[in-house]
Amino acid sequence: MLEFQVKKRVKKILYSRAMFVLLLVVIALAGKATWSVYQKEKISRVNLERLQSEISELKGREGYIKSGIDRLGTSRGIEEEIRQKFKVVKDGEAMVILIDDEPTQATSSPEKGFWSTIVDVFR
Repeated sequence: MLEFQVKKRVKKILYSRAMFVLLLVVIALAGKATWSVYQKEKISRVNLERLQSEISELKGREGYIKSGIDRLGTSRGIEEEIRQKFKVVKDGEAMVILIDDEPTQATSSPEKGFWSTIVDVFR
């Protein structure tokens, strides 16, 4: 009989309103923590994608810069770079500069306004 009364008391405590409210509070706190973790994960995923695209862009730049460095490692590459940047020639070379003819302007009559066109029609 004593065992039955103990079980009844435990059931009464477990199924009480206070325990129900406590359980709801615990579930609400766990839900809030889960939502917070989800939001942080979402932000982290966006940042990861942005950084991965930035890494691929930087790898492309690295390849371009390495090819430029390799080109400048040769005497021909250095000469090409100097000629391109400073427009110089070696001793004994001549430089020819081609200049286009001045463009001719087409002669056109000035546009007539509305009223001058009407006056010309009645002349």
